[in-house]
Amino acid sequence: MGTFTRAELASRGLSDTDIRRLVREGRYIRVRRGDYLDTSSGLVPQFEPRHRLLVRATWPRLHSGVLSHHSAAALHGLPLPGHELGRVHVTRVGNSGWVRRDTVQVHRARLDDVEVTRVEGLPVTTLERTAADLARVLSPDRGLAVVDAALRQGADPGLMAQIVESQGRMRGAPRARAVVALGDPLAESPGESRSRWFMHEFDAPAPVLQFWVVDGSGQRLGRADFAWPELGVLGEFDGWVKYGRLLKPGQDLSEVLRDERRREQGMRNLGWWVHRWTDQDLRVPTRWHQELVEALGSGRSR
Repeated sequence: MGTFTRAELASRGLSDTDIRRLVREGRYIRVRRGDYLDTSSGLVPQFEPRHRLLVRATWPRLHSGVLSHHSAAALHGLPLPGHELGRVHVTRVGNSGWVRRDTVQVHRARLDDVEVTRVEGLPVTTLERTAADLARVLSPDRGLAVVDAALRQGADPGLMAQIVESQGRMRGAPRARAVVALGDPLAESPGESRSRWFMHEFDAPAPVLQFWVVDGSGQRLGRADFAWPELGVLGEFDGWVKYGRLLKPGQDLSEVLRDERRREQGMRNLGWWVHRWTDQDLRVPTRWHQELVEALGSGRSR
């Protein structure tokens, strides 16, 4: 699987009509204007890998700047919704502001040397700068997912906070300060991070993250995503990414789900109230919060 420019395909004897036909048939994907991806191997990249292809096809035409924001997040492996990856983002030194084009969004801002690194040979904003930038422009729950993931990769929380402070009164800076202050590397998935933001937004009691439940003999039964020990409540965000992490070599998903049910029953037998939710529930935060309040009340009453 590789990418080719229109000129390279023409040198192979393909006319514009041939290229359009191959795109319709799904044998080629248009990465950007004038650049195509050969999918003859049968492997079609998902959003993040495909954005990397878009970056590599676009970078030679940019001439200057540093890959930033959504593009930097994709290169660092930070979580973003797929629909956010349609443009290559680049920051150039200059007055604040941005310019949007067909496949490129140019941001104008100050960049210190310590805020630039290289990924796959390309100049990219660092984890700290990337997380700070996205905390300003994404919704707070999505921004926290990026911040938590950057911290899990080893980003310096103090430096990230300094970068946000240096952004002063830039658009979204107050929101970014709140998001970065809440960052925690113990949140293991975007769903857990988004849940944490909504808990913060609705003033829910702060949970303990990655809480180990032990039985009377001190044996660990399992680890919960969230816990409110004083209320006797455990919270679990369910997602396919999480179950994929739990898969052991040679094990299938049905075994993982069975083990999860067994683990949860053991926790309930010890008197814990277990409350579960999914990404679908987070789409209506007010209703999700009300269900969480009811769960916390049920645990308290027990």
